Amino acid sequence: MTQTKLIKELEEMENKIKSGFEGKIIDIEETNSDTFFEDSGTYENKEGIGVTVEIIGENDTSFEQFFARPSPLGIQKSNIFLFKKKYGKYPEVGLTVKVEINEDGFFKIDLD
Repeated sequence: MTQTKLIKELEEMENKIKSGFEGKIIDIEETNSDTFFEDSGTYENKEGIGVTVEIIGENDTSFEQFFARPSPLGIQKSNIFLFKKKYGKYPEVGLTVKVEINEDGFFKIDLD
């Protein structure tokens, strides 16, 4: 691979990251944070759902995201509420969502 070809590929990847990705929800599973995060013990165990998203146009690329069940007082700041606000409904299989890469380099559903 020549330097020119490598630079072109890197620029294409960078543009793809800036423009964002789309994904399709392919699975939703009731779970808890200990099971989802493999009992990391970092957070208090919470009930919620694990959502699996397949990235459209990226071969066999998918990721999972956890949405904790919010308390009645905290619902408006919860990720699940932000999801409904952005997409007009709660997560469901087949729904197309915008996907971004977070500061750690991992995919996540765009909630902004």
